[in-house]
Parts: sequence; structure tokens; C-alpha cells
Amino acid sequence: MPDKGLIDWKPRKPSTTSTIEYVVIHARITGEGTDVIEGRAIPPTAITLDGSINIHGSQGVQVGGQGYIQNVSLNLERLNNYIDSSNASTVEKEKAKSLLKRV
Repeated sequence: MPDKGLIDWKPRKPSTTSTIEYVVIHARITGEGTDVIEGRAIPPTAITLDGSINIHGSQGVQVGGQGYIQNVSLNLERLNNYIDSSNASTVEKEKAKSLLKRV
């Protein structure tokens, strides 16, 4: 797509052995681009905003988005029983129960 003035970007050629044509190392949305994104200006061409997220090489990643809700339920009686049955001192147990009450 020809330059529409919505983004300033500076491509950089990778090593001569790379199969990638170019890698963008610096890009920023211009003032006009911001106006288009925020709906204050009409885009000079059709624009699609892709909200997808790609994560590679990671484990245990959790991604939330609009409308994302995470429900957490605590069984306080069960946690208190774990505290009572631990090898901790009485002072440590009381401190743990105090912290649990604050939660």
C-alpha cells in the first residue's frame, strides 16, 4: 500500500542471508493517523484494526481483552485448615490468618 501519511516508519534491511525483505525497527502513528484511529478524520484508504495477539515460545501466558473476566473463588475454611495443619509457629499461623482475613 502506498504511503498515506498515517504512520512514520523506517525499514531496515536484515542481513544479506535473510529471506525477509525488510524488518521495521521504528514506527509511530502520526497525528493524522491518530485522528483516523480515534474517529476524528476519514481514512484515505480502508483500514482494518487487527486485535489479535501472537505469543511464541512462552508457557503459562494468559491474555485478557475487552470483556475478559477471571473468576476466583476462595474456600477460606479450607485455607484456614491448611494454615492450622502447617508446621509454622503459632505466631506465624496467626499472622497468616490475619493476612487471609484482609484479603
